[in-house]
Amino acid sequence: MKNIIKIIIFLCIVVAQNINAQMVGTPYILTEIPSTQGTCNNYSTKGTDFWVTFGQNYNRTSLQVLLILKIATEEATNVTLNFTETGETVTLSNIAAYSLRTIDLSNVPSLGNKRGAVYNSTSGVMSGTTRKSLHITSTKPITVYAFNTGSATSDATVLMSTETWGNEYYRLSSSPYNDNDSYDVELIIAKEATVLTFSNGTTRNLSAGEVYYNTSATDMTGRRITSNKPVAYFAHTTLSAVPANRTFGDIIFEQIMPVDKWGTKFLVPNARQKGVTSGGTDIDNTMNNLVRIVASANATRVNFSGATRNGGQNITSGGTLNAGQYVELLLSSNTGACNIDTDKPVGVCAYLVGAGNNTNYLGDPAIAWIPPVNQTVSETIVAPFYPGTSANGGSTNLNHASSRHYATIITKTATKTQTKINNIYVTSGWTDNAASGYSYYVKQFNNTNDINSIFKIENPDGIIVLCHGTSNIESYYYNAGSGACIVN
Repeated sequence: MKNIIKIIIFLCIVVAQNINAQMVGTPYILTEIPSTQGTCNNYSTKGTDFWVTFGQNYNRTSLQVLLILKIATEEATNVTLNFTETGETVTLSNIAAYSLRTIDLSNVPSLGNKRGAVYNSTSGVMSGTTRKSLHITSTKPITVYAFNTGSATSDATVLMSTETWGNEYYRLSSSPYNDNDSYDVELIIAKEATVLTFSNGTTRNLSAGEVYYNTSATDMTGRRITSNKPVAYFAHTTLSAVPANRTFGDIIFEQIMPVDKWGTKFLVPNARQKGVTSGGTDIDNTMNNLVRIVASANATRVNFSGATRNGGQNITSGGTLNAGQYVELLLSSNTGACNIDTDKPVGVCAYLVGAGNNTNYLGDPAIAWIPPVNQTVSETIVAPFYPGTSANGGSTNLNHASSRHYATIITKTATKTQTKINNIYVTSGWTDNAASGYSYYVKQFNNTNDINSIFKIENPDGIIVLCHGTSNIESYYYNAGSGACIVN
């Protein structure tokens, strides 16, 4: 792991048309439009009010981080950035329709370097509050992504607008790496005066924009937090090995959905982590993802296929979890998927796994929130993330020629051939999952031809898009296109 990182926020106001626009270096997803036939007709990750904070990337300081805002607009808009810690505000006025704007937060217009104002670099086991948050608002709906990256430690998340926040969360995370600089990190942001209550009955008061920053030397998966006002909740680790015995570690970073937006039916395709020969030729993918399922209600029955238990509660398919308990699964096939069906809502995350232990494969740990299959959108625009190098410090293996970038599309088997990418129907290459009634298709982007291209993905019957990228001991993984409605 090198001593340089980037932290990147992707803030996008999305283009529904003009798909030939040039969007260089953007992450995968640029917009979500709720499905007209699914159950998420009113809410997706699109909004006008967001908050974000960042946990420490391994043992690095704020001087080694880079923050970039990328703004794409469907109609002219203004975007305002407000830094809670310093009280400074800047408005980016009259961002033109169908344009892309990039703002390096180490050199914010009129404000200068604001990286340290949102980066929590306190290490060790601790619990406290900071004011290191960024409030992002816009006059028109936008979509925001956050990317925390270094030359060997990266992950990404979609940010959820304040209207999707909730009052009850159960943590999904991973074990910290076995060294003195690695911790499981909990990040909670309040948008107004709020009281947090933890499972042991203790409380913590937060003011508007304040961040609760909590670290642990052990995995906190299953920890319950409630609040009297809606809050944003982020899972993060400074470094994790997934599974625990792998040689190389990586950060994980993901905004977790509240319990009221959990579901009961999921399909989790294995995210590809191809191996590479010394000559750069891909070899078969043999790195199977892990999946964690956490319950919020006692006696939650969990049925699963396409995976075997790997940790957590000692149950087989059809077994039960109580509130706060979780089971960890290992996908059975690197070309298949895990189907999950429960009788009460659960939270689900999928994990890329680490290199090492004589493996020669791209990627390292990363985490993605997995939406239930009925939280779909009808249209999304994605672009491969191929970052450059900043003069302010930062490089990443994710822009290397050997890096791989993917979009995985999930939709109903019965209507899968209604799916289009850039107005071309996807009629072949689908993998059907009979147990769920859903299918998935994996789009691998070309590092040379697709760097400056965007891809419009649509299906009137609804899609979910998961995106990930891998390189030498580095990766990212996130939910790139789904709804955010209440389904239970």
